[in-house]
Amino acid sequence: MKAKIYTFRNLIFALFLMLTAITANSQGTIQTPMGQTISVLNNWDTAPLIAAWEAAAAAEISRNKWTTPNKLAPATSHYNCHSYAWNVVEGGSSTNTWINATVDGNPNLSKYWTNDAYISTSNTGNHEKIFYSSGDHSAVTTATAGIVTSKWGWWGLYQHAIAECVFNSSSLVYYKLVNPTISGSSEALCNNTQRTFSESSFTNISLNYDWSVIAPLTEVSGDGSSSYTVAGSAQSGSALVSLTITTPSGATSSSSKDVWSGEPLTPLFEAPQWINCDGLFYDIREDNNQQVSWEVTPPLYIYGSSFGKKCKVYASGNGFDGYVSITATAQNACGILSTVVNDIHVSCDELLLAPNPASNEVEVSLRSESTGQLQSELTTDKMFNIRIYNNQGNMVYNENRIGGKFKISTSNLKDGNYIVEMSFNNKTYNKQLIVKH
Repeated sequence: MKAKIYTFRNLIFALFLMLTAITANSQGTIQTPMGQTISVLNNWDTAPLIAAWEAAAAAEISRNKWTTPNKLAPATSHYNCHSYAWNVVEGGSSTNTWINATVDGNPNLSKYWTNDAYISTSNTGNHEKIFYSSGDHSAVTTATAGIVTSKWGWWGLYQHAIAECVFNSSSLVYYKLVNPTISGSSEALCNNTQRTFSESSFTNISLNYDWSVIAPLTEVSGDGSSSYTVAGSAQSGSALVSLTITTPSGATSSSSKDVWSGEPLTPLFEAPQWINCDGLFYDIREDNNQQVSWEVTPPLYIYGSSFGKKCKVYASGNGFDGYVSITATAQNACGILSTVVNDIHVSCDELLLAPNPASNEVEVSLRSESTGQLQSELTTDKMFNIRIYNNQGNMVYNENRIGGKFKISTSNLKDGNYIVEMSFNNKTYNKQLIVKH
């Protein structure tokens, strides 16, 4: 281990030679929480060695004038810093479980955070592991920021400030417990049927399992164990099965799984009332928080996936002006429900009127025949002439406007059908307008 230079360096070196001679052929194994094999060494304690270790530790603390180290357990070679932080505090044995970071040049300690129970984190808290990567040392965080607990090699177990330690603390990596994996289907759970969820990735550590479920699912049994059974109800809706695990050291992590209960709900829409062929995408959303299959009527098309809680649509088709239908179908193992919306107005004409029917005002704009873009996006200084005729052919509005996109008041027009004409670049465009107050 890469420790600081001790006052008693000769004593330490002699003890290291004893360690090498005594333990060379004295090895065993333990398991990580997820079943990887860790090599461990047996102890070599004797009364004189323990006394020497205790004296060396006390002298080192005094020499550095450290004030925070508080000895919690005596010196021993039964376990070291790595064993304490990753094994002993999680219920493992403190006898004959000395862990070295590598064995014969191969990774050993890092198995705990390589596809196993821990991942690195920058958000430090209580009950987390610290690896002093510059000092080959491990510690456990406490509820007090900056104070950790660690075993100092074959010296004692101490609670201390991170840096008031015989191991180099210039480079620290923090590790937290990974989230549990909840196995079990997310498919709809019908009325009076049951399903069991479980967590089985932590095979070699004693855990406390705290399960919970929200309505419309109900708990049947299993809280406190690795398997948890719930039941569906007559009520339909999205529910959540949640699990929090706690290790013997007090480290916790949580996961949840969305589960639908009962038949799907009738799909509810949130959609625009007016869609233009302007090259833009429009969002249509299902408001009952459920996955649905979407179908649309041309010239409306779906962009991307046609299954989910929302979809994107766009319009295409020269000359089309009218209403289109959108169908959302919610289907699961308990039933099928569909809703059709057919009152979305799609306009692919060059002359665009929105809204149509209009009540108090209508927005008039013109699309470029060559690019499909709105003229208001292409030019802001050209003159446009706009006229409105009633169903007797009488002109009721006539005005020149600049910019290619205008709002015209219709509040003084009677209910009925009108023709809107727009002249631009020696060409006239017209379209029917419905006024309805």
